[in-house]
Amino acid sequence: MAWARDASGIGTQPKANSSDFDASFFVVFNFCGTIFIMTLFASVMVRNYTEATGVAYLTREQRAWTKQRKMLQRIRPSQNPLSLNKCSLLRAWLLKRAGEKSGRWHKAIIIILIFHLAILCIEFPSAIPWLEKTKSKYLILRQPFNITDYEKISS
Repeated sequence: MAWARDASGIGTQPKANSSDFDASFFVVFNFCGTIFIMTLFASVMVRNYTEATGVAYLTREQRAWTKQRKMLQRIRPSQNPLSLNKCSLLRAWLLKRAGEKSGRWHKAIIIILIFHLAILCIEFPSAIPWLEKTKSKYLILRQPFNITDYEKISS
């Protein structure tokens, strides 16, 4: 690359750094060569993997079925009791609330968790009286949600 930069023309003596633009050929050549070799390497690796696993010989529908089967194997049923009628009223109500991912109860839990995060973020050693009262009230109001969490864990 240094010789290419020193070239000044046909039949003339080289001059130091006479044509810097000629060095760009080597940069582009190395860049394109690297991309070509990396693409070739990756394609060979992918092809060998698909042939080794047998996926390369499947049709599109068979590949889709294989993908769906793998996804279904990852899914596990929830651990809810078989019948809510056998549970006590409190337990059935708590299990119903713990299982729902929408509605007022879920939104209330999200708001309380955000409020809890805000209280934790502004906590510092020199306590402000109103902040201490707010934390005490919050902990009392949080107890029904703790019960819901304990029911969720125990079932």
